[in-house]
Amino acid sequence: ALALILVFMVVAKRTRIGFELKICGENEEFARYCGIPVATYQIAAMAVSGGLYGLAGALLVIGPQGRVIRGFSSGLGWSAISVALLAQGSEAGVVPAALFIAFLGTGSDHVMIGSGIPSEIISILQAVAMFFITARSLPRLRRRRP
Repeated sequence: ALALILVFMVVAKRTRIGFELKICGENEEFARYCGIPVATYQIAAMAVSGGLYGLAGALLVIGPQGRVIRGFSSGLGWSAISVALLAQGSEAGVVPAALFIAFLGTGSDHVMIGSGIPSEIISILQAVAMFFITARSLPRLRRRRP
């Protein structure tokens, strides 16, 4: 996983493909004006994302159990969205964000078992933490509006 992040960082920051993909994501109209095939990049980005998500699912299946178990993903898609929000578009921020989300999940399990606090309270605390962490980007987003 770390190797894939490094490869993605190099492609995104140091290659023409990464530059053109960034332009397509930031301003689709400008990218078309520059002659960049926007539809091709959009389809390729979705295909790569889907492939990586499928790879993650395959690794979960061939992991410790060696078979598919009902409910095996246990909301990992929501965790991925949380990691993306925390990373705030930074490839280098993915690892610390993923570790933070994993820490919240594991820590909440231990707190719930050790103290008898209901899982709903733990989920609310996690949501509040995510809210305050992602709220930092609101002023930056507000400034970008014309």
